Amino acid sequence: MRGMSRWLTTGRRRIAGLVGLAACVTLAGGLLLEISARTSPSSGASGRPSNSPAVPFSASPRQSASATPEATANAVEATVVARIADCQDPLGWDYAVSGNDLFVVCDAENSTSSTAGPVGPYVARVDLATNKVAATYRYKATMTYIEGLTVDDGSLWLSGIFGGSGCAGDCSGWRRLERFDVVTGKNTVEILDAGLAGSSSGYVWVSNLSAATGTGGPLRKLDPKTGKEKGSIPFNVGGVQFACGSLWSTTGNNLGTADTSTNVVRIDPADGTVLASFTVPGLLSSLQSVGNECWASVEPAGADPYTAYYADHFIRIGDSGVEYTSPMFQLQNQPGTTSQTYVDIQGGFFWLVNDDRVSTATLQRLDPSTWQPTGTLWQSGASGYQGDPFAMIGGSVWVFDDGGGISRLDIPLGS
Repeated sequence: MRGMSRWLTTGRRRIAGLVGLAACVTLAGGLLLEISARTSPSSGASGRPSNSPAVPFSASPRQSASATPEATANAVEATVVARIADCQDPLGWDYAVSGNDLFVVCDAENSTSSTAGPVGPYVARVDLATNKVAATYRYKATMTYIEGLTVDDGSLWLSGIFGGSGCAGDCSGWRRLERFDVVTGKNTVEILDAGLAGSSSGYVWVSNLSAATGTGGPLRKLDPKTGKEKGSIPFNVGGVQFACGSLWSTTGNNLGTADTSTNVVRIDPADGTVLASFTVPGLLSSLQSVGNECWASVEPAGADPYTAYYADHFIRIGDSGVEYTSPMFQLQNQPGTTSQTYVDIQGGFFWLVNDDRVSTATLQRLDPSTWQPTGTLWQSGASGYQGDPFAMIGGSVWVFDDGGGISRLDIPLGS
């Protein structure tokens, strides 16, 4: 689910969206979950302020060895405010918001519409005031995947794979990093074998993907308008993300095995100094600011990224490591269904999400003082998508719909 701060490498959920997912349960009366206790160290965390939760936050939420929330009332069908047709990406949500414009990756090839446009991914610029597509940006030849994008100083940058999905290793020779002028739509810069880390501090950050090791190389900062290099920092580890006021790197350890963990490094982007380094059990999803704290959702240890379980707990990260681990949400599989249930962080709030991929997808906030579902249980039509159906973009909730498009819903984020 995700925006300007993207992992440099393809996200686990986006991969899982291509190859199928383990089914999870939808329980009677809405979404119920069982919570088992975990240790909860208490101390303040640092991070860049964002939207604060609408409910009071407790640094040490009440936990019990076994707790089952009360059944949720009937779901409320969310009204579709607007819809962008033929805009669904098999790799999941890739978007950036600049001013009043949403830049989002679309792929008409994955649409069910009989009027779908040319195959291959492109970027649509959507005016969030009118919900109309104001412009489209397309590489001169068909890209197989667009893996990330960012917008900075009138410049749209996108990275992806050109020529096919069967490339080996780091896909050297197949990758492109492209710069488009937002106003004119002209493709003005092309860099081969480079990956996009995002934009921060007035620069577009990229990594060389043709190093001998297959990943890494120095992390370079480019002028957004010209693409000229303005400096670099030593960097040869895994995925990178700008979040919570810092630069973060993550690498998985023994993916798909019982001792799966994520190595996390917090880096000073000014000079590459390592500020902290620690290991998180499980597969760490992207970091998010919640109030003035830094949080992440985590998939269980041992989850195979190609048939991944979805996140089942949260962690709060401070300056030097994990300061708090939430209870484990027991999201059991239901045999014979395609339903998937998981927890997520978006828009400064904690969420419980379900998509049965047949008829409905539901979304409900979690109260971080109790970790129980709270507020309205919102429902939309089936997403038909093997991945995160929802994204919080520009102050609104969006969803992949089963017609191959994206729909803007009337769901208040704080409700």
